[in-house]
Amino acid sequence: TNCKVIPPLRSKADVNALVKAVNTGIIDMITSDHNPLDVELKKVELENAADGTIGLESFFGVVNSKIELDQLIKAITDNPRKRSGITIPVIAEGETADITFFNPEETYEFTEKNILSSSKNSAFLGKELKGRAYGIFNNNKLILNQI
Repeated sequence: TNCKVIPPLRSKADVNALVKAVNTGIIDMITSDHNPLDVELKKVELENAADGTIGLESFFGVVNSKIELDQLIKAITDNPRKRSGITIPVIAEGETADITFFNPEETYEFTEKNILSSSKNSAFLGKELKGRAYGIFNNNKLILNQI
């Protein structure tokens, strides 16, 4: 029931068309839903299960294997900031650092031990993902993923 989501998961043809649209810049922003649910709401028959899946901890590893890295970074960072009127940070002396630490080449099996959320309802459990975010440096604080 972890794959019971609204809107529903799409066909491979639809996914391929969306990936192509992001890679060519037709779609310029993407994001992920994150809907943590109690296990009791998902460990039931499909028709009785709540809609939703967590997405934050698997997002980069899922989309990184399909979308070209330069387009992906624009679609999840720069373009949403531009559209929202938020200044895009620069790396320069005297500027406040806003950095994400990640490895786009690392592959790993996504398991419950990878999930920091108290909810474990991920549609990607057991899947091999490529790319992992390790942490951020933001507002003069270093926050590292401890898994």
